[in-house]
Order: sequence, then C-alpha cells, then structure tokens
Amino acid sequence: MARILPLTPTVDLTTRRGTFRFESKLHRADRYLLAVDLYSHLRERHPETHLGYWVFPLPEGEALTTIGLDFTTIGPASVWKETAGGRQGAVDSWHNPAYVFDPVVGIQLVLRTRKGRVVENRFVGAKVTDPEVLRSYYHRVHAGLAGCLHEVRGGLHQTGSDGVVEVRRCHACRRRADRGKVQQVALHYFGAQFT
Repeated sequence: MARILPLTPTVDLTTRRGTFRFESKLHRADRYLLAVDLYSHLRERHPETHLGYWVFPLPEGEALTTIGLDFTTIGPASVWKETAGGRQGAVDSWHNPAYVFDPVVGIQLVLRTRKGRVVENRFVGAKVTDPEVLRSYYHRVHAGLAGCLHEVRGGLHQTGSDGVVEVRRCHACRRRADRGKVQQVALHYFGAQFT
C-alpha cells in the first residue's frame, strides 16, 4: 500500500513558482521524513543537474499536504510545506544556486526512515515552457549530437571499424540545425512556436 500519493501529476514552473499536493498515510510518522528532491528530468547528475532537496516531517495518519515552490531565488526557503499556521520551512536542505533550468524537471517525493533508508519514491513532473529555457537546453544538451535524419534514412552513414555509427551531416542541415531543431522540440513538447 502506497504511503505517498501525488495528486498533482505536473507542475508548471515557467514562472519558477508553483504548488503541488499529495496524500500521505503514515503510521508512526515520527519514524519518517519526506525529501522533495528536484533534478533535471532524465539527466540526474549531482551537482550539475540537481536543483536541490528539501526535507519535511509529515503528520500522523491520513493527511493532505501542499508543497509550495518559488525558484525565483534558489535557496533554503525555495520549498515549503503549507500548514494551517502558514508556511513551514524545511528541517534540512541542500540547494544549487547555479542550477540552469531544463524544460522538464523531475520532482521526487522520497519517503525515508530517519536512518536514511528509502521507503517510497513518487514522481511529480514539472515543465518550464519558456523559449529561452528550451534554447539553452538544446545548446547545452543536444547541439551537435544528432545527425540528419534524412541522411540516416537514406543510408548516408558510415560505420567505423569499432562499430560506432558516425552520421555525416550535410551543410544545409548543419546551418538549420539550431533553429529548426529548437523549433521542432518546442512544437512537439509544448505546442509553442517562437522566433
């Protein structure tokens, strides 16, 4: 039986602010802590793509919890738990003020024992639909890595003696790679078009 159930599958962090909610059902809650841990999705490398983690105690029994996010400034107060008495800060945290946002950020809700053993790990997705973030992401992650699809389909590739496929890109594809690829990714993932 799940102890943590996310109720918000995706958070929009385009403004670097958002909230998400989850249900928890804990017996002997004093034995556990919840870490809200954020990484660039599918690129989990500490510290480069690690935004940070913020740790919170959870209440006994069944509870509905709202977590607030504000990454306009990345720091210890960037993530908090909403309570009847107002915002509750994290009891422990680590953050990366040099973090560069990717279009998709993974928020892991990691329930641990006080001794550090992971009991559950649940996922909430976050998206950043900012054209500048998408451009930056493409230049940092994908520029120069992909070959021309029409060349691969047409058989214009070569396999080296070590078995590695090297794709030869034509001049026209190299010239339009930046603009065209960024635009394709924007349209495909975000339905956004930008100039």
